Amino acid sequence: MAEYQVRTRTAWHHHIALTMPALLFMTEQKPGNREHIPLLSCSDIKFISANTLPQKANTKEEISNLVHERHIRRQYDIARFVNMTK
Repeated sequence: MAEYQVRTRTAWHHHIALTMPALLFMTEQKPGNREHIPLLSCSDIKFISANTLPQKANTKEEISNLVHERHIRRQYDIARFVNMTK
């Protein structure tokens, strides 16, 4: 936030008005879905949101499969990192 630059005060207010509800949504989704989707990240929530907005022609099943693939890759990276640090 300290380095965020805008030309006008109105632009800054617009940016904050859009980002704060998005941040709230993300922070509410992570704990609420921890049991079903333990690796859910803000990046995943952004990805899901971007793919479910009206302009995208993806089905829920396709999105679920894509997120599952991301989680497999992330779990692999976590395991690889843990093995490297031992």
